[in-house]
Amino acid sequence: MMQSFNLHLSSPVKCSYLADQQASSQVIVPANQVNASYYGPLLRQGFRRSGVFVYRPQCAQCRACQSLRIDVNRFTLSKRFKRIINKNRHLHCRRLPLRWEEAHFQLYQKYQQHRHGEVQSELSMRTDYKEFILQSYVDSALLEYRDANHQLKMISLIDMSDDGLSAVYTFYDPEDKTSLGHYGILCQLDLCKVAAKPWLYLGYWVEGCQKLNYKMDYQPVEIFRDGTWIPYSRD
Repeated sequence: MMQSFNLHLSSPVKCSYLADQQASSQVIVPANQVNASYYGPLLRQGFRRSGVFVYRPQCAQCRACQSLRIDVNRFTLSKRFKRIINKNRHLHCRRLPLRWEEAHFQLYQKYQQHRHGEVQSELSMRTDYKEFILQSYVDSALLEYRDANHQLKMISLIDMSDDGLSAVYTFYDPEDKTSLGHYGILCQLDLCKVAAKPWLYLGYWVEGCQKLNYKMDYQPVEIFRDGTWIPYSRD
């Protein structure tokens, strides 16, 4: 099936994971070739989505980026994760289509500025939000989390496939101290169980990148290495 797609190799840019590396990606062009039917097999081949583009790392000198997925049926809650669930039981989640809501954008802007130090005009950020969050050719949805006072706390962007969910992006109130990022993943694991989907695809694992270490907390996981999914543990 892979031979039916045209792959464009992007120009090298500074890697966002490893400081001394340059990063390139294989990108499927044109982007609208990839619909919901094709997306599951592509996830199983290490691809991922950003906006309308489906891609996978293809760097000249480095193979550190490995797709990672959580084994939903074998995952069990640790005491730490149970505490996180209890801290957030007051939140109500509803599933929404990809649509503009001003409150969602304001939370996204706040998150980007606080967590990533984003400095750009509001017009530019609005454009980025629409392209990154609200455009997709596959089966995508927003998970909106609000508290008992209807205060917006978190948004998760997810993709659905034939064998699982893909966690595309999550943003939340950066002033909240209840581990919302982890709570979002735990909720997505529950969604997989309800839908009888065996895998939660969690993006890329990069050994040596500290900011991605949290992904190894969700054992058991598999990584996609040399064309095969293999069990993996940082131990």
